[in-house]
Amino acid sequence: MDTRGRQVWNITFDMQQPIVASAGNYMAIGDYDGSTIYLVSGKESIGTMDTNMPIRALQVAENGEVAAVLNDTNTTWIYLFDASGNTIAYFKTTMSQSGYPLAAAISPNGQVVAVSHLTIGTEQVNTSISFHNFGAAGQNAVEKNVGGFNFENEICPYLVYLNDSTCAAVTDKKLLYFTGTDSPAQGATVSFDGQVQGVYSNSRYIVLVFADTSGEAEWDLQVYDTSGNLVGTIPFSMDYTCIQLCGDRIVINDAQNLMIYSVDGTKKFGEVLDKTIRAVIPMESSSSRLTLITDTEMDSMRLE
Repeated sequence: MDTRGRQVWNITFDMQQPIVASAGNYMAIGDYDGSTIYLVSGKESIGTMDTNMPIRALQVAENGEVAAVLNDTNTTWIYLFDASGNTIAYFKTTMSQSGYPLAAAISPNGQVVAVSHLTIGTEQVNTSISFHNFGAAGQNAVEKNVGGFNFENEICPYLVYLNDSTCAAVTDKKLLYFTGTDSPAQGATVSFDGQVQGVYSNSRYIVLVFADTSGEAEWDLQVYDTSGNLVGTIPFSMDYTCIQLCGDRIVINDAQNLMIYSVDGTKKFGEVLDKTIRAVIPMESSSSRLTLITDTEMDSMRLE
């Protein structure tokens, strides 16, 4: 639907446990353990991709290419599809060789796929993060692997490409950065003691949410840039249902409350609304406008 509530297009499908990934103007939708991926954009429903194997995870690039983690009996496959549903490349991993894949990320240009693997040691679980280049730099590499990094006694369930040359990983102990377009190298590292309650990102920032230990608020939200620098902190108290990054704004809401901050921690808006909030959609084109979805209507809001 457009911002005036007019239908642009629609599709119907049955899913039990949807997995959704978005980048740029594209969104990929699949069902966990299903075998069909739906690719859509803001303008149209583009088509489907049949994987023939159960889907475990998926990511989409800004050019519409889709990376999918697929499960076989004793093997996990990583497939790369173009926007038309054609297979570009694929490779396999096994638990005994590289571990079980927990997360995947694809660069905006669709060239590099990063995969986080969980491996089991004798007395602990470990993480290995591998980078696979499907461009010229990876043509002669085994399984297109152009880089690998191991982290003992850590689990990494979150990977994201912030831009073509910067990938970020969040483990249970660290925020890690990897830089480079062809063969990424490990960059900045941010260590933390608390347990991460949520991770959010866009092309410019990574947001980590922790339980606040000062006693002054319920949550402590920390904002980092693409180099690992702390940009701002936001202590707040709310049983939030959604946190969104839109440009330099952070939008936090539950069913009744709506708060908007700048990334440096400056509060721009905070109100208790008289409507039940189902979704808040910030407008990329304007820092003062957003769309509010309630039980009965779609409202356009403009901040003074």
